[in-house]
Amino acid sequence: VKWQKVNYRQNLRGLILMALLINFSKTIVIFFIDLSQVITLTFISAVKDSLQGGTVVALGLDKFVSPISSSSIPGAAFAGDLFTYFVAAIAFCVATLVVAVILILFLGRIIALWIILVFAPLAFLASTLPQTREWYDKWWKTLGSNLTLAPVLAFMLWLVFAVVAGGPTNGVSDGQIQISATGNTAAVENASVGGIASSSLVGFLVAIGLLMYAIKLGVQMSTVGGSVAQKLASGV
Repeated sequence: VKWQKVNYRQNLRGLILMALLINFSKTIVIFFIDLSQVITLTFISAVKDSLQGGTVVALGLDKFVSPISSSSIPGAAFAGDLFTYFVAAIAFCVATLVVAVILILFLGRIIALWIILVFAPLAFLASTLPQTREWYDKWWKTLGSNLTLAPVLAFMLWLVFAVVAGGPTNGVSDGQIQISATGNTAAVENASVGGIASSSLVGFLVAIGLLMYAIKLGVQMSTVGGSVAQKLASGV
C-alpha cells in the first residue's frame, strides 16, 4: 500500500483534538453505554414482576396444562388431555427458541460492547489518518448498532409482558370471560380448544408473534442506529 504524505502542520489541530479524544475515549463510550442502559432498564424494571415468575408463567404456558373442563365420555378425556399436552409441548418449544434468540442477542451485545470499549483508543487514533478513517467509521457503526438494539428489545418486551401477556383480572378464572350489561357483571364460560382456554391460546400466539417481531425490529433498528452513528462520526 502506497501511503500518501501527510501535512502535519495542517493536521496539528486535528491531532491535538484526537489526542484528547483518545485519552477520554473509554469515558465517552461508557457514557453512551450508560445512556442506552438507562433506557433499557427503564422498560425491563416495568416488567420485572412478570419476569420473576419465569417466561412460562409470563406467556401463560402454565395455563395450557390446566384443562378448563373434562369430558364424561370414556376415552374422550384422555384424548383431550393428550391434545392439550401436545399443544403445550409445541408452544413451549417455540417459546424456548424465541427467548433463546433474544438472550443470544443480549449476550452478543454485551460481548460486542466490551470489545468496542477495549478498542476505543485505537478507533480514535485511526481517525487521524485518511488511510485508517474507514476503521473509525466502522467502529462507530458497530457502537451505534449495539447501543440501539437493547432499548428496542426492552420496549417490545415491556409491550408483550406488561400489556399483551397479562392474565385474567378482577377475580375471573382462566376458563371464564367477564361481560357487563347495565352495570352488572357476570362470568361466563370461555370457549376452549381441546381443553385450552381460547383466551390463553390467543394471548400466547399474540405474545409470541410480538416477540418474533421484536427480534426483527431490534435487528432493523440496530442497523439504522449504526448508520446514523457512522454518519454523525463522519461529520465530526
